[in-house]
Amino acid sequence: MADFRIDRIRFRWRGDWSAGTLYVKDDVLRFGAKVYVCVEVHTSDSNFYNDLNATIPRWTQMMDGQSWTGAWQPSTFYKIGELVKVGGLIYKCIEGHTSNASATNGVLGDETKWVYFARGEDWASVWQPNTLYNVDQTVIYGGSIWKCNTAHTSATADDGLQYNADYWDQYSRSDNWRGDWTHNTLYYPDDIVYHGGMVYRCLSGHRSATTNEFINPTVAVSNVSGTNFTFAIFRVAGTYYVRIINAGSGYTALGTLTIYGANIGGTTGANDAVITINTVDGSGAVTSVSINGTPNVNTDGLEANQAQWETVVDGIRYQGDWAFGKRYSKNRNPSLSFRKYYIQKHHSN
Repeated sequence: MADFRIDRIRFRWRGDWSAGTLYVKDDVLRFGAKVYVCVEVHTSDSNFYNDLNATIPRWTQMMDGQSWTGAWQPSTFYKIGELVKVGGLIYKCIEGHTSNASATNGVLGDETKWVYFARGEDWASVWQPNTLYNVDQTVIYGGSIWKCNTAHTSATADDGLQYNADYWDQYSRSDNWRGDWTHNTLYYPDDIVYHGGMVYRCLSGHRSATTNEFINPTVAVSNVSGTNFTFAIFRVAGTYYVRIINAGSGYTALGTLTIYGANIGGTTGANDAVITINTVDGSGAVTSVSINGTPNVNTDGLEANQAQWETVVDGIRYQGDWAFGKRYSKNRNPSLSFRKYYIQKHHSN
């Protein structure tokens, strides 16, 4: 009986290709998602494709396929037939290359080296500013879910998703309860807030107005003695008002405190305010004060951006006892001297 000798088989499996290796005719190996057979004796180049595309080819393709490599990575060598995930898309490499070094660009700049292989969705959670979004990634923005249709880097937080509105398709819409409206807060379409006795829905993304009340702002110049006096300054139209929070002790009448306008919503020195202690009691506790200065006039509250809200519910909300220096919003219901009052217009008193 003749002996069976495996070395008489024509092809020889060499595993994965490696650089600087001697290959002989009929060697078979894998590179990326494909299998190749050697047709020319050679020592391999540092780049497989230089051997494959040489004037006298050193390899010929034996089998085709795809190879999953996971999420796309920057500065990575990709081989023909390898698959990567970018956003909600799967791409197939059609030209061997090293990916660009910028993770924020993704496949942008290398588009000709990839083709779509499959489409899906990629949940990216809440929309974030200054972030690369790829096709078919989905995000929550306000009360809605949006699906990216064009790869791009998102805008700033204040500009919001709407800055690149053409790059998104609304996927689903619902309300997003945010609780009580607050100052200097980013609001998004379909956010729902409580303000005064009313419930509002946000129509367009924006940052809410800054406050007109400043508690214990930094004192720039102090001409007083005493300790623990605290206060709040608030603006109503073109007038400053001051409210005593803690009377302190050891003060004398006619002492003054200067607060720079920049610390109370102003823009120039013309908005500086000066508080004068008018009267004190026997312990030097402050009993009355006055304030002088010209505030920077601006509207606060939700009504500063009224055009960006719509009324959902017009109701009444109990406020408690009326108090000086407190901001009241429309449809609040405070008490004063055993009587209930209905606030008809947003204001500070």
